[in-house]
This record gives sequence, C-alpha cells and structure tokens, in this order.
Amino acid sequence: MRLRRGQSPSQSLFDPEKIDLVTQDPSGGANLYVVQDQPWIDSEAETESLEQKLRTYANFALEGQMHRMYPNLRGQPWKIVLDTYVGPPPAECWERLSALGDAMRDLGGDLIVHEMAIPEPPETIPRTIRARRVGRQWPEGERVDL
Repeated sequence: MRLRRGQSPSQSLFDPEKIDLVTQDPSGGANLYVVQDQPWIDSEAETESLEQKLRTYANFALEGQMHRMYPNLRGQPWKIVLDTYVGPPPAECWERLSALGDAMRDLGGDLIVHEMAIPEPPETIPRTIRARRVGRQWPEGERVDL
C-alpha cells in the first residue's frame, strides 16, 4: 500500500486536479481509475474531495481532454472505477456517490466501486472482492464483472 504524497495515514483526501489512471478495456471503452489506498475517515471533507475528483473525471471524459490525450478513445463508452483497497465507502459517502452515479449514467458514463484485497507475496495482482455499479436505482450496488 502506498501513501499519497504529503498525507499521513489518518488523511484520506482526494486530489481533484489529478487523474490517477486511464486505460482502455478489451471492448475499446475508457476506464478512468480513482485509487483509494488510505483508510476511509468518514468525513465531510473526504466525501467532498471525492465528489470533486469524480466531477473532474467526468469533465475529462466529456470535454475533450481525454480525446486529445487518447484519440483512440474518442466515441468510446467510458466509466469511472473507484479502486479501493480499504473496503467500501462509508454509508453517507455511498449515498452521495449514488447521486453522482445517476448523473454520470445520464451523461453516458458509469461509476463503479471496485473493492480489492492487497496482494500478499508472492501474488502481484490484487484480487477483486466485489465490484458494484453505483446509482440510486441500485441502493447497494449492482454487481458487475471487471
């Protein structure tokens, strides 16, 4: 597990100006990853910083920056995947994520919470615990395969 630069283990704020990772899935769609590798602190500041980061990601996908950086993703479906190594988001955060998941779906995207286990040596690839689509129509998240 790594710590974000300048943060102690008790902090879990997201940098809304940074895109953590962009990949192309086998079907050609864009996957935009947010990485949560710090324990959730269940604070308003944490939830707000995550909301801002997710809005930055949606704007990145919709306003052309992604297409300029990755022309092969132009016109492809996109999804934002919150990779968490520390369990699911707290209940209040999940509720706010649900509203964002609905808004992203209306814009042509998707929001997924992907819970993973930290790999134990000699493993190098994290094992998926569960992946769930986020939105109010799925209060506990619809399970998806990644």
